[in-house]
Amino acid sequence: MHANNARSALSRLASCAMQATAALPWEVTCRGVVDGIALVVHVTRQCGRRFVEEALEVRGYEPDTGRWITEPVWTTHKPKEAKA
Repeated sequence: MHANNARSALSRLASCAMQATAALPWEVTCRGVVDGIALVVHVTRQCGRRFVEEALEVRGYEPDTGRWITEPVWTTHKPKEAKA
């Protein structure tokens, strides 16, 4: 699956599932994604090689806000420095 990051892959997967089956509500489809996916790994390509950019544990979906509940497991991103 192609996505810009691991969290976007969850929405992309739910969107693809909605296109492939009977029209279930978005929240039901997202709940199915949460039930079936425990970890999302985002791989990027740099200089012709593939690298793991991030991995997210999938914990849930909040239908009221439309947000995926995830926990970073691993990332290559450096944390942003706090401004003094």
